[in-house]
Amino acid sequence: NFGIQVGLRFEGTIIRTQLTQTDTLPQNNEQNYLRLYPSIFLSEKLGENQTLKLSYSRRVTRPRGFMISPFLDRSDPLNYRQGNPLLLPQDIHSFELSYINYWKSLTLTSSLYYRLTNDNIQRITLPYSAEISLTQFENVKSSSNAGYELIAKLSASNAIDFTANLNVYYKNISGDPSLGITATSGFAWNANLTANIKATKALSFQLRGDYQGPQVIPQGSAEAIYGTDGGVRYD
Repeated sequence: NFGIQVGLRFEGTIIRTQLTQTDTLPQNNEQNYLRLYPSIFLSEKLGENQTLKLSYSRRVTRPRGFMISPFLDRSDPLNYRQGNPLLLPQDIHSFELSYINYWKSLTLTSSLYYRLTNDNIQRITLPYSAEISLTQFENVKSSSNAGYELIAKLSASNAIDFTANLNVYYKNISGDPSLGITATSGFAWNANLTANIKATKALSFQLRGDYQGPQVIPQGSAEAIYGTDGGVRYD
């Protein structure tokens, strides 16, 4: 009834950027780093239809190309945008305790979690001139999320299934005096619902709705974001 799974990934990363301008010497930047990413998953069957899981994993989120591109975007005359070639990857330590219930057509997963993110990548806006601001990606020292997540998967029939997710958490962002950022924290939540519909053996549809409630960010707060999307698949 007891299970254990252990993993270890070794990864080396090299990022090189060069900005060449006609009136200055080229600006070269390079990042080289080696890291180990361990993970461990423990599980215990409490009965025929119940499982308890405990896990730890270290993860990485590397900056995307536009985040490190040094070109200055002046398309908005009042708010310039620019990538940061010195941007470091996010380093995430994730701890999770889950309780899973299985029924014939329904699966419920309840989880308590804590996630610590070092070198947290955030958009930061600072003055560029008296009338213009500049938004760049910067590494904030750290941030953390602690919360509860509920995932429900319902197979209504062979042709229709639903997956719903509710996530409630407390978010804490550390201060960074070099960027003029003070520590901030607050509660937030998000939810989504996905429906998969199998019309025929070859044709299927998917509909999804997402909602992210208001939350704190390094410089103030972000309003709620919500949307829907759909897809069609023919195999």
